[in-house]
Amino acid sequence: MSVPSVKVLLVEDDEDDYLITRELLTEIGETTVDVEWVKNCQDAPEAIRRGRSDIVLLDYRLGERTGLELLREAVAEGCKTPIILLTGQGDHDVDVQAMKAGAADYLIKGKIDAGILERAIRYAIERAQTLELREEQMAAEASNRARSEFLAIVSHELRSPLSVVLGFVDVLSDMDVLEHQREVLAAIRRSGNHLRALVNDMLDFAKIEAGKLTVDRRKCSPREVMREVVSMLQPKEGVELAITELNDVPDTIHTDPTRLRQILLNLVGNAVKFTSRGGIELRARAAKPCDLEAPCICFEVRDTGIGLSETQLVDLFEPFSQAKAGSPGGWAGTGLGLTISKRLAQLLGGDITVESEPGVGSTFTLTIATWPCDAPSSDDLSAFLEGAPAVGFLSHAAHRA
Repeated sequence: MSVPSVKVLLVEDDEDDYLITRELLTEIGETTVDVEWVKNCQDAPEAIRRGRSDIVLLDYRLGERTGLELLREAVAEGCKTPIILLTGQGDHDVDVQAMKAGAADYLIKGKIDAGILERAIRYAIERAQTLELREEQMAAEASNRARSEFLAIVSHELRSPLSVVLGFVDVLSDMDVLEHQREVLAAIRRSGNHLRALVNDMLDFAKIEAGKLTVDRRKCSPREVMREVVSMLQPKEGVELAITELNDVPDTIHTDPTRLRQILLNLVGNAVKFTSRGGIELRARAAKPCDLEAPCICFEVRDTGIGLSETQLVDLFEPFSQAKAGSPGGWAGTGLGLTISKRLAQLLGGDITVESEPGVGSTFTLTIATWPCDAPSSDDLSAFLEGAPAVGFLSHAAHRA
């Protein structure tokens, strides 16, 4: 038996049969068997209910009641411990009734040896463990679905009133207001835009969890996407933000420019956030074929910022990492940015990797498939993505948003 010890509850009103069964249990090699003996049907229900054993060996004939009755009662009460019914003679009807009632096995006493008993106990325990694991997985999946649906509903409902608030801020800003009032409106706009970004992250994450986030592949210019990203970000004074395009970068690629822009905005935005000296470089180059053997392109985001420790790198792409750990310097965020970016990279046929050293800086490398004009259909891509790792709900420490 694969387990080092087994606790057996033996319900048997015949002392001779108890001694015989106990002797067989002691002959099971490489396993310590701890036997609890219950001598009558009156004490059996409570002993089974306590759930202290790994397996129950239940005699069929127990005076006033049968083992079959006790079996049905235990199963009805939600007993998870596997129960093997023992009988003194073969009876096909009892065998069928026992299995229908939920018995793990049905053994005839006169035909049992140590090997048969060991196998029956081992299989019963393994089946019970497999069933328990399956139930836990189903419960976890149901919990994740409910959580994703909740995030999606809340995020969606928050966006509408938030858009109204920001709209009124724009209206008020166009009016003739005092300088200090304009400063207040600017603060409201900044906070509102930040909140909208967080809500969008939550909505994207919910879609990813539910498997409903899609990509729209079409022709686009990687250089144009890079320039748009850089134009939208403003580094701190004294920090240079530059673009480097190698000659092997194609003028046109086939991907989702919106999702590509979203990933690069997150990576470069993080670099801007965490770099107060030196420079930030967004670099593009051709790469070796990705998993789909399509032409690939790499985007590297190099910075001279605060860097990350080995411990932080381990859990860097886990969701809600920053939200749990708190961010250095008071930077706020959900910790979903890199989680979403990595999943989007996988949707685009690639991945994101990182190299970093505290106090020196970091290099984030985004690789995506460029997809030729005769790129695979959406069904082909969906088939590939079924093998991509799913994002779970975990919370760990990391600096990046």
